[in-house]
Amino acid sequence: MTGLGKLEYLDLGVNQFERGIPASWTTLSSLRYLDLSNNKLSGPFPDKDMTGLRKLEHLDLSGNQFEGGIPASWTSLSSLQYLDLSFNKLRGPFPGKGLSGLPELRELWLQSNNLNCSLSQTLGSLPKIEHIDLSESHLIGSIPQLAFSDLTSLQHIDLSKNNLVGNIPPQIFSNLSSLQHIDLSENFLEGSIHMTTFSNLTSLNFLCLSRNFFHGMFPLSSLANLSKLQELILSDNNQLGMETNFHFSAPLLQLRVLALSSCSISMNFLNDGNFFSSQEKLEVLDLSNNNLSGSLPNWFITNHTKLSFLKLRNNTLTGNIHQMLTQPISSVQGLDLSMNNISGFLPSNLGWILPNLMCLNLSVNHLEGNLPPSFDNMSRLEIIDLASNQLSGKIPSHLGSNLPSLNYLKLSNNKLQGAIPITPPPMTYLDGNKLTGTLPNNWSSTSWIDRWHLDVHDNELSGTLPTSIWKFRLWEILIIRRNHFYGHIPSLICDQESLLLLDLSYNNFSGTIPNCSTPLRLYYLNLGHNAFQGTIPHNFVDASMLVSLNAKSNQFFGDLPSWIGDLESIRILLLSKNHFKGPIPTQICRLQHVHILDLSKNELSGSIPPCFGNLGDRNWTEELSMQDAFWTTAQSKVELSSINIEDASIRILVIGDWEVEITFDLEEVEFSTKGNTYTFKRQLLSWMVGINLSLNMLVGEIPSEIGNLIMFKALNFSNNKIAGPIPVTLSNLKQIESLDLSHNLLNGSIPQQLTQLKFLEVFSVAYNMLSGCTPERKDQFGTFDADSYEGNVDLHGPPLDKSCLHISGHQNSPNGEEEAGGDDNSVDVIIFYAISAASFVLFYWVTVFVMHFNQRGQRLCSNLEKRIMGSIITR
Repeated sequence: MTGLGKLEYLDLGVNQFERGIPASWTTLSSLRYLDLSNNKLSGPFPDKDMTGLRKLEHLDLSGNQFEGGIPASWTSLSSLQYLDLSFNKLRGPFPGKGLSGLPELRELWLQSNNLNCSLSQTLGSLPKIEHIDLSESHLIGSIPQLAFSDLTSLQHIDLSKNNLVGNIPPQIFSNLSSLQHIDLSENFLEGSIHMTTFSNLTSLNFLCLSRNFFHGMFPLSSLANLSKLQELILSDNNQLGMETNFHFSAPLLQLRVLALSSCSISMNFLNDGNFFSSQEKLEVLDLSNNNLSGSLPNWFITNHTKLSFLKLRNNTLTGNIHQMLTQPISSVQGLDLSMNNISGFLPSNLGWILPNLMCLNLSVNHLEGNLPPSFDNMSRLEIIDLASNQLSGKIPSHLGSNLPSLNYLKLSNNKLQGAIPITPPPMTYLDGNKLTGTLPNNWSSTSWIDRWHLDVHDNELSGTLPTSIWKFRLWEILIIRRNHFYGHIPSLICDQESLLLLDLSYNNFSGTIPNCSTPLRLYYLNLGHNAFQGTIPHNFVDASMLVSLNAKSNQFFGDLPSWIGDLESIRILLLSKNHFKGPIPTQICRLQHVHILDLSKNELSGSIPPCFGNLGDRNWTEELSMQDAFWTTAQSKVELSSINIEDASIRILVIGDWEVEITFDLEEVEFSTKGNTYTFKRQLLSWMVGINLSLNMLVGEIPSEIGNLIMFKALNFSNNKIAGPIPVTLSNLKQIESLDLSHNLLNGSIPQQLTQLKFLEVFSVAYNMLSGCTPERKDQFGTFDADSYEGNVDLHGPPLDKSCLHISGHQNSPNGEEEAGGDDNSVDVIIFYAISAASFVLFYWVTVFVMHFNQRGQRLCSNLEKRIMGSIITR
């Protein structure tokens, strides 16, 4: 830094600088502007004399990896006006000695740090501060009453996404007449909101208290004189209502944005003409997820001439859609009335009523009839969601091509017929209808969206898949299950670099799976219920990425591949109903996250590997989730924040200017447990953890290590040739609910310790070679009937019979200790023999008596006597 004494402006941001800040930087005595943001600088700030930088006005060190606190020596930065330390690893306290006495500081950015401290009782040492951003900085504790009392120049305060608790002190902002922006959202604040908390903030423009735990009635009348307030966001306070018993004599409050979703808003508030009729500038209104019922007032939409986005999703609104949409409303760009009880036919002149509409969501209602032809005239339309209604008729063939801005079309779960539009938009969901024909043959993109989705499952589509669908390389989601497609999967599929989810199940595909030079980076692959043959090549898919693999009910054959152990992220592995043979590879024991493993109905042989006891994660402390197994990615205008394989939901945060939530109905998982085959919806897969090896040719014994599967809920080893005793270690399976060991060659006694399994609902050891007594009928074992034990000739006791007899005169427990009551069993044996001998003697003499009454009988009797006497003499 030598020789730069006259340097005033230095911008080194967005580079790859590492380590810390050199001590020589303090010699830049003329420096006014310094930007070192978005590098890889780390370590603590140097605690050096900063008087050499007394002219510095702008300092940006954001986006690095600095740690620790702010040194006290920074108080020498007497000219500093702008300080950005966001996105680092700084710790508290705040403001600390380093930020005290900065007389000229106006903007302070500290968001996304790890302060882990509470707010100071006062920030009065920053007399000219105008902007403070402490969001996502791990602030804790309550907000002090006097925290901002001396900051009379403060205009912007952001404390969102922290861990603040308690009430908002009523007088905390009382002296801040310049305050324009308040964001306290996503904390743990609670209690009621006092009338005076915001009433004097005449400069307030933005107020956000969403995602907290406030309750009671929000004092809307206290904001009546805040003429500059434009955005009021109170969403996601489930117990917060809005007062309605007041009048606006002078409507100074003119909101532009009002967001009250997921609160406790009733229809009384919606019908309050005093308030809503006064809001002449309202542009965005969100009242979704509330208690609104009845019909929407006609004036509600027509009277607000500037309303551009109306969201009333997930209420119980009723009425006919015609009654709500009667006059042209040119201002409306987004309309969301989904998840209500609205009925009727879509207006045929919908394009005339809503000429500038860009987003339409009327899903999950009771709409019927055809799609309006005026859709073709709505050139600005970007999003159409009419899923889960009772719409019928055909989809206009040129719907996509006539709407150049359309990027999202969801018509799932209706009664639509006919063919798929010739030019579907990038995100098309037509599943659950009665569509026929095949897929369009011309796939090309003119949209800015570079991730395409197509979901047409559960229709009547048929034919082969057009070659163009595999040549089109923008697929991210492709679901065509439960149709009538047939043919082979070409090697062109290997060019799908963006494909993450592929579901071809329940069709008539055949042939072999291509071996790709570069494996597909799939997260979800479903090939089930087809006629695929051969093996699943190692290079078809990147095994380390897969979360779910379903290849059941095909004609795959050969040994289970050793690469199965590379499925390090797998949660669901279904390979049942194929022709796999040979031993189970020990590599399978590396599957640490598996939920469901189904290898049943194959031709597997050999024994169960002892390392099976390593399957799954024995440290699970909460419900297993596959949400983190999918991706987070962001495009220029599309942000895909998360996908959850359990309910298969993808939330697209932004398409253009709109927020849209997409839910995929992925194929349910069949799993044999509790004596039946159950179908588990994706939402329940976090509950189900099980292994099915039934209907194979496995031999050997059950490894004692199986007892290590302490988090598993279902084990099915039935219909094999497994021999040996039942391991006592199975009593360690404390979460087990279904244990099926039937139709094997198991021998010995049933361990009494199994009665410790308190959650066991289904238990079967039927048709083995077990002996001894059934387990004591207590707890869950008191609920099992004879079906659980039948087919074991030497097994006795309830519920098979009322006694437990043993030739040896006693039964050894699994621990080798003699059972109580051994003497009683010996007496029972003696009585048994005595009764048997007496019965024989009685039978003999009755026979002799009868035979003496006829001549032939006499001869037979004589011969019988001679044989018996001869036998006795011989002995």
